[in-house]
Amino acid sequence: MPRQEPRGCCVISGRALHEDLGALCAEVFVQEGAKVLAADISGGQIETAAPLGPSVRAR
Repeated sequence: MPRQEPRGCCVISGRALHEDLGALCAEVFVQEGAKVLAADISGGQIETAAPLGPSVRAR
């Protein structure tokens, strides 16, 4: 089966953003073409999202 153009979005929230797994998930989604919304009440999403580029919005 031929690979389809990736599309979609992903929301990653909470403690996952402060752990390696959350950052890794966000990175994989970005590599596959998704737009990612990173959200956390503590503000840690900003540091996680910054190196991933414009496909990730931190709120």
